[in-house]
Amino acid sequence: MNRIQVFAIACLILLMPQGCCSKCRTENVVTIDFETAELMIDWLDLAASEASDSVLRSHFLDQIASSLGCQAIIRHWARFREWDEEIFYDFILEAAGMKPTDQPLTDEAGALTSFGKRRELWSSALADRDRLREKLQALKEADPRKAAIRLARRYLPRDADITNEFYIVLFGGSNAFSVGDVNGYDLLQMPLTSDGDLNIPDILKTFAHELHHTGFSNAAGIGMKDLKDASRIDMVGLLAAEGMATWLINRPLDHLEEYRAAPDENARGIARDWDRLLPKLPEIYRRAETDIRKGLAGELDQDELLAYWLTGYQGPAYILGSNMIATIERHLGLRVLRTIPDDYRLFLEIYNRASRKALDRGEAVFLFDESLVESITSFRN
Repeated sequence: MNRIQVFAIACLILLMPQGCCSKCRTENVVTIDFETAELMIDWLDLAASEASDSVLRSHFLDQIASSLGCQAIIRHWARFREWDEEIFYDFILEAAGMKPTDQPLTDEAGALTSFGKRRELWSSALADRDRLREKLQALKEADPRKAAIRLARRYLPRDADITNEFYIVLFGGSNAFSVGDVNGYDLLQMPLTSDGDLNIPDILKTFAHELHHTGFSNAAGIGMKDLKDASRIDMVGLLAAEGMATWLINRPLDHLEEYRAAPDENARGIARDWDRLLPKLPEIYRRAETDIRKGLAGELDQDELLAYWLTGYQGPAYILGSNMIATIERHLGLRVLRTIPDDYRLFLEIYNRASRKALDRGEAVFLFDESLVESITSFRN
């Protein structure tokens, strides 16, 4: 499961309206914690010194397993598979080539499997711990917290609470993930420049993207407190949340060329998805209208939603949501955009309003059926 899918699943979970502390000073409660990454690099030093298996295992379980970042990894993957500290330890040994495994490194087409990618990541980390420490130090010195807060807040309601914890880890699985208001970010897989240095601007955007999701969820928790269960409009909330964070913070269309040539596969995968899906937008809009109706009727389960809308690095939900947000930004402006998290039941109505302006200006745009828009806008339970 890749980073984008993991964040999207977390976004779906967060979309259920929930309360938040409107008096929090968010600048004081957004944290970036480096301890787990530091502990894991120290463990790699120990592994490189050819310490015994028992010493390595004891050190990991005694010094690393209880760290907050490691526990975030455990909580994250335990949602999808059998997973605990012991399994994670063996996962690392196999990835680093320190324990035999029959997992293939490549598939039938010769492409790296997920295990093959982990082998590359952990083998490189074990071979060059100093380079890993340099990257970690560069991230500390960049101090992306304040800049990420400013970027996220620019596209949120004024009082949205973005309280959040980020843990920098060494993982080799998901390169970033979210478990509630706790996020992990894998130092082994952070985006790089063509020179092999950390791509700090892209990293900052990832922090801001996730802060935006938290602010979106908490704003909806206040503005949509009349809803006990928002699951029937998950599709609308997903398009709004991922559309806002992706279009306004990541600005993917401005960076597709650099993504295509990027040294990391995640960026190249994002570019491939945009190149593949943009020409299909009319078809994707029609599919969205159908699936939103199915959701309202209670006939769209989460597995079905994930299977189509969240496949790949940035699936149809990202491309369509971004297109909708771009239309609103172009024709109604930022002031209107910032109201969407307060009640995303209004998202389709706001989009249609912007699309009518676009039609008046000669643009070819999609309009959602007005009866469906009214059903979403007036949704209660």
